[in-house]
Amino acid sequence: MPETFLVGFRVEGEARPAGSKSSFPMYDKYRNPIWRGDNACKNCHGATSSTRCPSCHDKSRIVIRVVDAGDSGEWRKLVKDAASIAMRKAGVRTINLTAIDYKDSAAIKFVARFQKTRPKSHFRTGKFSHILKDDSPRFPTDAPDTTKLFRAVEDACTGIVYKDDAAVVRQVVTKEYGKLDCCDIEIFLVT
Repeated sequence: MPETFLVGFRVEGEARPAGSKSSFPMYDKYRNPIWRGDNACKNCHGATSSTRCPSCHDKSRIVIRVVDAGDSGEWRKLVKDAASIAMRKAGVRTINLTAIDYKDSAAIKFVARFQKTRPKSHFRTGKFSHILKDDSPRFPTDAPDTTKLFRAVEDACTGIVYKDDAAVVRQVVTKEYGKLDCCDIEIFLVT
């Protein structure tokens, strides 16, 4: 399957993972659950309230808030900013899954290469402090794992690079040691 390069960019900084998701019901100040009515209801039009709408009582549901347990807020902002700048410079608009020019089948290959600086303990001392020890690991096998690092980057690019991350059909994610903490990202259109 042919691939067309769309955009590539680097995000400098220590990559932060997107943690596990936690969800909990929303309550008003009196500790009553907040309900959301059915969007098709002619009385409440899907509005939220601490009481259930009598017209769409069976179709109303409690409002649930989903929170990311990770502390990736600043990292995601860096990714969003870098993605926005790269998209503007490349003259590429947000990939819309239903756009006619993408023939209703926009599929994306997402390549993310995470780099992490080596700790000083990997190097020799004294005048040989620039040389790696023989037993230094080749790859960073410590936490966080690549799946959670990728999730944070993929979520941050939603709405900027692509409309929905469901368009990502191929992923290439690596984590390795490098000269600085960063993530190199490349986006391809798969046809």
